[in-house]
Amino acid sequence: MLAAFSTTEKKADAEKIAKYLVDKRIVACVNIIKIENSFYRWKGKTEKHGEYLLIMKFPKKNFDRLDAAIKRIHPYDNPELISMKVEKSSRKYYEWVKRCCL
Repeated sequence: MLAAFSTTEKKADAEKIAKYLVDKRIVACVNIIKIENSFYRWKGKTEKHGEYLLIMKFPKKNFDRLDAAIKRIHPYDNPELISMKVEKSSRKYYEWVKRCCL
């Protein structure tokens, strides 16, 4: 199982992405967390903006589908998508994640 992260500037965009990914059964769950400020380099300048963090849980086999979906529906030119392996989880939760995803 993986947990992946992406950010959006607008809550509506985060919710649209989350609903799409769950409806298409690419991910089992998306948490959306408001971030007060993000600092990053973009087009040669340091930027500072509030963002919404999406935390997505899904089987490893779905990463390529997630990557393609994020590229297709995300409003950013270069959307963040990073993932980390979940070292441990409850067996019941892991089985639920697998059942929710195609």
